Amino acid sequence: SFHPNELSSSLSFLFSFLYKTSKHMVSGGRGMDSEKEETSIPRRRLSCTTCFDALWFCYSPVHQMQQYYRLGVLDNCSEKWNALVDCLNLKRKRSSEVEEILETREKAKPHIWSLRTPEEAASHWKELFGDLDEME
Repeated sequence: SFHPNELSSSLSFLFSFLYKTSKHMVSGGRGMDSEKEETSIPRRRLSCTTCFDALWFCYSPVHQMQQYYRLGVLDNCSEKWNALVDCLNLKRKRSSEVEEILETREKAKPHIWSLRTPEEAASHWKELFGDLDEME
């Protein structure tokens, strides 16, 4: 179970970390080779804002009641915490390393569609909807 005191200490740690990180980002956080970085291939900018927003929403009464209605249990938001901690850990790495990690994760994700050859697609279509051709 998750106690309010644990949440309070976790959030205060998180806010102090985000404050330190944002100060570093505002100051640029760059060394002498910043000009080289800007002229190279544009890289994705990693933002933990969406993870933080998702975590914030997770503790809202709306989300908790929705989870309770749908699943019969309250959400402990552990997935959101894991995503935020993972994002913050990635922020500490060099941009080239982050890019490599994100590309590896992207390639490891299964594709949303099951890709078929035209022959496979035709046979699957006939399997599902072949009876419609007979109706004509």
